[in-house]
Amino acid sequence: MPTQTIMVQTYNIRLRGKRLYNERRYQKEALPYLLAQRGFKWAQAMAADILLHGRGDAPRDLEVGMGWLGAVARPQTTAAIQTCFRQAMAKIAAHLREHIEDIVRRYRERWSTRGWRASCRRVVPDSPAGMGVTSQRLNKRMRCTFMDEIPVCRSVDFDLGRKPSIRPLEWTCDPITG
Repeated sequence: MPTQTIMVQTYNIRLRGKRLYNERRYQKEALPYLLAQRGFKWAQAMAADILLHGRGDAPRDLEVGMGWLGAVARPQTTAAIQTCFRQAMAKIAAHLREHIEDIVRRYRERWSTRGWRASCRRVVPDSPAGMGVTSQRLNKRMRCTFMDEIPVCRSVDFDLGRKPSIRPLEWTCDPITG
């Protein structure tokens, strides 16, 4: 089970990797951060994109890129990622397909969300402007979190005439906005 420190570090790493990817600072800067993600699918998809296309100064690596893309292309991911994986597999030469499928199987076993206690789910954006596009190549409509993140909310009642009282824990929290 990941500790709170690991969860916070993962979110910080994700933000840094995403920023570097969007700035097109691929191999030496973004790729190590993206590969450090613990089962977070968008980071893995961005790493696959860098490796499959040899973006920036990154050398093209079909095996590793397909391994990452295959690890990401699961039913809980977006249709764009699944389509990208199917199209990439269709371009693989017949004599290499079994080898690539074996690599994808190994990546799925090792880098699945379950192994890192991460959970990814598709989300529907509120509006096209609020979609949070991570990449021009793949629309972001998926959110990953750790399974062990349990929101526990407390409501504090402040009354200047008496000591603040804390209400019992609530298992559902108001949505965070902003």
